[in-house]
Amino acid sequence: MKNQWLISLMAVALSWSVGTAAQESKYDLTSMDNDAPSRDDIIKALTPKPPLVSRSLDGEPPPPMKLRAIPLRIQFELDSYELTDKAQETLNNLGAALMSDALSTYRFRIEGHTDASGQEAYNMDLSKRRADGVRNYLISIFEMESERLESVGRGEGSLLNPDNPNSAENRVVLIVNLGPGEG
Repeated sequence: MKNQWLISLMAVALSWSVGTAAQESKYDLTSMDNDAPSRDDIIKALTPKPPLVSRSLDGEPPPPMKLRAIPLRIQFELDSYELTDKAQETLNNLGAALMSDALSTYRFRIEGHTDASGQEAYNMDLSKRRADGVRNYLISIFEMESERLESVGRGEGSLLNPDNPNSAENRVVLIVNLGPGEG
């Protein structure tokens, strides 16, 4: 009886940890050590890795590849979606990377994120306006096709550092490689 209870407890813990790990591993996220990554750093972070060829014993296909993503610390004026000069410098490196031969055939999602301070609805709206600001900048300065870029606000709903909800780590713009564009 005691062994059955222990086995049941272990099964519940295992299913919880597998579910949590699957939820947390949505992206192949590359962290940047500095606030203004170079064009080449961005290209390296967003270029898809070649798929692993795997043959399982049970004939199951390999798991789907994770989307490549990079969090960029895009600085905005306080409580605003206006880009600072520092933000434009970072976005110039991003735009050059997205227009490079290595990434020019891919589509990208620009996700605005906030920390958990402030009202949830306000943070959602602000994150959307900031993501739109980044998208509009890239389209206007780099004459990028608008179909290659989509923008979405995540607000405080997808904290990159959930252990510290008010951390500056959560106030980022996440660039996600969605794969090749339509042809």
